[in-house]
Amino acid sequence: MLDRFGTNPTQFVGTIAFGGAAIACLVAARQRRTPDGRAWIVLALINCLFVVEILIGFRHRIHNLGNSILIADGKYGDRGSLQESLIWSLAAIACALATLVLFRLRFATGGVRMAGSISVAVLALFAIEAISLHALDAVFYQAISNVLLIGWIWAGACAVTITATFWR
Repeated sequence: MLDRFGTNPTQFVGTIAFGGAAIACLVAARQRRTPDGRAWIVLALINCLFVVEILIGFRHRIHNLGNSILIADGKYGDRGSLQESLIWSLAAIACALATLVLFRLRFATGGVRMAGSISVAVLALFAIEAISLHALDAVFYQAISNVLLIGWIWAGACAVTITATFWR
């Protein structure tokens, strides 16, 4: 049935999860006419962008483009160390972004800080998928039922975001 819509079970779970998180953030923004309200709107937009990413798959297109460039330059076989360096760099950037989010939102409620941190972590996951280190792909793309592990991770992150909207 999902094939008719051009999606798979993992994309379906991600779309529903991030869509639900975006709606929860919008509801939280509407209920709070404080500076937190603006933060919830930004978080809703970020979750909408995650939905778009899942449906369009820019991370896979970036990966394919990178592979094409490496193959054309004859460096595809040596990509392992480059991928590992990129992943460590992304981890450092994600930590810096999470720290920035927490510092920038230091007067915000714990819910906004938690949802912001989860959004940074999800962004890092998408970036790691774009780099596509085979050892990590083997973990992320294991099927649990009909859904890949990465889909369940997305759903868990969205559950935390939705729960954070109730945290005052």
